[in-house]
Amino acid sequence: MKKITWVIALLAALALIFVGCPGPGDDDDDNNGGDTDVNLSEIFSATETSQDKATVTVGKDTMTFTVNGSELWAELVMPDGTYWDISSYSGFKFEYKTSVQSTVYLEDNTNTVYVFGWGSFTATDGDWWEKEVSFSTDLEKGWGDGPAAMDLTKVKKFMVGSTDDSSNNKSFEIRNFEAY
Repeated sequence: MKKITWVIALLAALALIFVGCPGPGDDDDDNNGGDTDVNLSEIFSATETSQDKATVTVGKDTMTFTVNGSELWAELVMPDGTYWDISSYSGFKFEYKTSVQSTVYLEDNTNTVYVFGWGSFTATDGDWWEKEVSFSTDLEKGWGDGPAAMDLTKVKKFMVGSTDDSSNNKSFEIRNFEAY
C-alpha cells in the first residue's frame, strides 16, 4: 500500500512540474488579458479627480479624462516620492476612444516628458480602437532638459493631452490597459 501511495505522490509531483502550480499572484479572473499587477488606481493613487483642465476617473484597468476647459490635459500621478517601475515591460497595450486627436505622455523623475507619437491617437467617432505603444520604438523625448532616454524605473506621471479646438466636448477613455 505504501508503494502505491508513493507512486501516486510522485506522479502528482511530476504533473505539477510539467503543468505548473498556481502561486501567489495567479488570477484566473484576469479580465484585462495581461499582468494582474498593473492596477492603475493603486499605481496612480495621488491623482486628483478634478484637475484644472480635466475631470479624471481611474479604475483598475480603465481611465477616463473629460475636458474642463478649452484644451484637454489630464495627469495620472504617483504619490510623492514614489515611482512606477515599468522597466520589466516593453510597452503598453490598451483600447481607447477619443473625441479629438490626442497624445499620450509619460514623465520621469527628472521632470522630462516623453511622448508616444505626437497626435497619434486619432478621433474614433465613439468606437473603441486598440493601440499598442512600445518603449523602444514609440517613445520620444518631448520637452525639457532631461536625458534623451527615459528612466523606466522612475515614472511619476501618465498624461493625455490635446489642443484640438474642433470640439467643446473633448474626452479620452482607456480600457483594458496592459503592460507587456
